[in-house]
Amino acid sequence: MVDLKTVMNLTKPENNYTYPTEEEVMILLNEGCWSILQSVLGFGIFDYNGYGLLNVESIGLFNCDDDAAREAERIGYCKIIPVDELPYNFYIDGHDAHFFGWVDTPDNRKAIKEYCKKLEDESKKKFNLATVWEILD
Repeated sequence: MVDLKTVMNLTKPENNYTYPTEEEVMILLNEGCWSILQSVLGFGIFDYNGYGLLNVESIGLFNCDDDAAREAERIGYCKIIPVDELPYNFYIDGHDAHFFGWVDTPDNRKAIKEYCKKLEDESKKKFNLATVWEILD
């Protein structure tokens, strides 16, 4: 991760970064939930739904989280895990989580892998219990 001074250098117009206007930054700051750094960048790194899995999310200045993640990687703010390197069974709350935006750190890769393993183990338990009930019926 980088500090605010570095971000300000990365987000200069000559680096092809369309950073928020001062007015947009002030609107975000006045919402009370964004830091100065997040307001200047237009995105942040967040814990996805409280699962301990970090991803880049737009805070309203990009069309979508995917665009925010691409910009975060482009300016060197963070690395993003390539979608084809995510576990095959990466689903969160029943939804496919194979999308661009997961922060590429050893800890986050480990957390994603452990999350998927836990889901797989829970799925096997449910299947086994269902199989037992079928046999008993």
